[in-house]
Amino acid sequence: TDAVKFTKGINVTGVTTATNVSVGSSVTASTFYGNGANLTGVSAGKLLNYVSAYDNTEYDVNTGTTYTAMHGTALQLSITPSATSSRILIMFNWGAIASYTASALGFGKIMYSVAGGSYQNVTPVGSTNTGQGGNTHFAINLQESNHAVMGGLCYSMIHHPNTTSALIYRPYFKTEGSGGHIYINRSPRNGSNDISGVSWAYALELAG
Repeated sequence: TDAVKFTKGINVTGVTTATNVSVGSSVTASTFYGNGANLTGVSAGKLLNYVSAYDNTEYDVNTGTTYTAMHGTALQLSITPSATSSRILIMFNWGAIASYTASALGFGKIMYSVAGGSYQNVTPVGSTNTGQGGNTHFAINLQESNHAVMGGLCYSMIHHPNTTSALIYRPYFKTEGSGGHIYINRSPRNGSNDISGVSWAYALELAG
C-alpha cells in the first residue's frame, strides 16, 4: 500500500497509536502520552547534577597561619562530572563566621581534590602572593568584641575541572598570626544569647 501524503497538514483529536512514524521537519504537541525512555537527541537542560551539605557544629579553631579544613568532611561537596566540558557552580554559605583572638585577620579559600588526590586551589585566587593574605579567595571579618558577629558569609564560583573523575571541594581557613582563631556557627564569646548558626554548601554541574 502506498503511503498517504498530507500536503496541507493533519489535525488529530484524541489518542492515536502509530508505529514507525517518520517526520521530515518537526512535530508540535501540547501533551505527549506514553513512555519516552527510548527517546534520543533530547536535551535534559543545562543543570546535570547537584549535591548539598550542611554543618551546624560550632567551631573555635586556632588555625594560626596554616590553612585548615575546619569542617573536615562535614561541609565537603563530592560530585563527579558527566563530561570534561562541564562546569561546577560551587556555593558556600556560613550563618556566622569571625576572626577575633590575637587581633589576627582571617582568610579563606576553596580547595579541591581529584580522584582522591591532594587538595589544590580552585583558580583563580588573589593575584598578590606576598604576606598571609595573598593568593586567597575571601576575607573573614575581624571582630572588635567577643560577642559580636558582623554577619554570615556567602561565597560562590564557577570551576572548570576538565575531568570526569570524582571531585571533592572543601573550604580552608587561616589567620595572619600564630595566635589567630576562626569561629564558625558561633560568636567568640559563645554566650547563652549569642548566635548558634548553620553552614550550607551546594555544588551544581552545568552543561559546558
